[in-house]
Amino acid sequence: MLKLKDEVGELTQAWNRLRGRARRGERSAAELHKNLEDEAADVLGHILLLAQSQGMDLHAAIERKWRFTM
Repeated sequence: MLKLKDEVGELTQAWNRLRGRARRGERSAAELHKNLEDEAADVLGHILLLAQSQGMDLHAAIERKWRFTM
């Protein structure tokens, strides 16, 4: 869970840089967008690993919580 928290923090930083709310350094908009994608992938990956290790049925949970079918 701590790693997931770290990854969410990195995703937040990437979002803030892309939206101009944090220093972006010398990175282009395309580089910032790629970084946002990479950090989102890390968060999703860790959520999927958590779900697998705990025997969670994310498909059913999404249908239940978001009230739609996939």
